[in-house]
Amino acid sequence: MDDKTRWLLGKDAARAFQAMVCDEVTLPPQRAFPHGGYYILGGDFDTKEEIRLIVDAGPLGYRSIAAHGHADALAFTLSLGGKEFLIDPGTYAYHGQSPWRDYFRGTGAHNTLRVDGKDQSESGGNFMWLKKANTTCSHWETSPSLDIFEGWHDGYRRLRDPVTHRRRITLDKEARRILIEDGLEMEGAHDIELFFHCSEYCMVEPAQKGFIIRLGSSSIKLALPQRPSARSNLLIGSMAPISGWVSRHFDHKQPSPTIAWRERIEGDCTLQVRIDY
Repeated sequence: MDDKTRWLLGKDAARAFQAMVCDEVTLPPQRAFPHGGYYILGGDFDTKEEIRLIVDAGPLGYRSIAAHGHADALAFTLSLGGKEFLIDPGTYAYHGQSPWRDYFRGTGAHNTLRVDGKDQSESGGNFMWLKKANTTCSHWETSPSLDIFEGWHDGYRRLRDPVTHRRRITLDKEARRILIEDGLEMEGAHDIELFFHCSEYCMVEPAQKGFIIRLGSSSIKLALPQRPSARSNLLIGSMAPISGWVSRHFDHKQPSPTIAWRERIEGDCTLQVRIDY
C-alpha cells in the first residue's frame, strides 16, 4: 500500500489492507485498447519466451493542441523475454534545446516511416501541433498462431502530392517471424525513410539483406526492403543528422544504435520488412 492511500483513508487503512485476502489469478493480458489507440501483438506473456510488439495508432497528443504529442503514428516497440530490442527513444527536454526537442518528438525518432524528411504532423511550438495526423486502426485480429494489425494515417495528405501511409504488421508465432508491410499511395516521387531504433544495450551488425541485432543471448534478424537504389545506414550518436540517441529520463541522453533505410520512390508501392526472432 502506498503513501497516498494512507493519506486518503487514514490511520486504519494499513490494518484493513493487510487483512484483505486475495486469490492469485493470472488473467490473459488485454491486447487491444481502441480508445487509446494501442494494440499488443505477442505471445507467451510473462515468460522467458515472451514476444511483445506494441503498435501506436492513437491520437497525437492531449486535447486540441495535442500537447506532449510525438509524431509517431504507426510506430511500434519490440521486446523478447522482457528484453528491449526496438524502443521509443523518449523525450529528453522540453525547453531551451530546440533541435533536440524537435528530434525526440519528430517522426525520425520513432520506428515508423517518414516522407520527404517531414514530420507526420506540423509543429507550432514546444507543446503545440498545428496540423495533426489522424491515425486509425482498420483491422485487428489475434489467435494462438497469428496476430495481425492494420492501420493508416493522413499526416502526409497535406503534401502537394498527397501520400497515404498504410501499415500492416503480421506476427507469425509458429514461424517466429514478423512481417511489416508499408503501403504508400501517391502519384509523384518522394524520399521515403524507415527507422528502427535499438536499445542502447543492443549490438548491431550488418548482415545479408539487413542487420542482426543482439542483446545478451537473444537476437533478431532485420531484413530491409530490397530495392535497386535503396541505402541503409547505422547511426550511433550522430549529430549530422541528429539520430541514434535515447533518453531514459529528463535532461539526459546517450547514444544508441538506429538503423535508417532510404530510397526515392515514385508512385504507389509496398515496402516489406521481415524480422525473424
